[in-house]
Amino acid sequence: MQILTNLNSAHTSNSKIQDETEARYYKRLQLADVMINWDTMQVKEILDLVKACTSWNNGASALINGYELKILDAEIVLAAAVNSKPSTNSIANNKFNVACINNKVLSINFFNINSTCIPARYAGFYGLKTGQSFIN
Repeated sequence: MQILTNLNSAHTSNSKIQDETEARYYKRLQLADVMINWDTMQVKEILDLVKACTSWNNGASALINGYELKILDAEIVLAAAVNSKPSTNSIANNKFNVACINNKVLSINFFNINSTCIPARYAGFYGLKTGQSFIN
């Protein structure tokens, strides 16, 4: 106990008064702010949303088969171009790809469903199949 008392008495605070002109207020995010809109969002916007939401929201949200699926990690597929409707899945060769607008493709690496983190190569075990679409 003496050690804690000594540490507390020797501690000097470096507190600084907040400059109110520099202070910012951000409203609490709503569900729509973390949901992917496959019909309007560019593939880079989706990827940025995934990165922004992963640390505090367990990923960017999307709806499929009546479940909320949160994308934790994804990447843009550079060589691929598809003519599928945006939000359409393609699951093959341990890849979980989703068509995006402008014929771009997002490859999902990890997702969260029912509070479980799942590598995308196991998407088929959760009822996800090629040709299914996410709901906006």
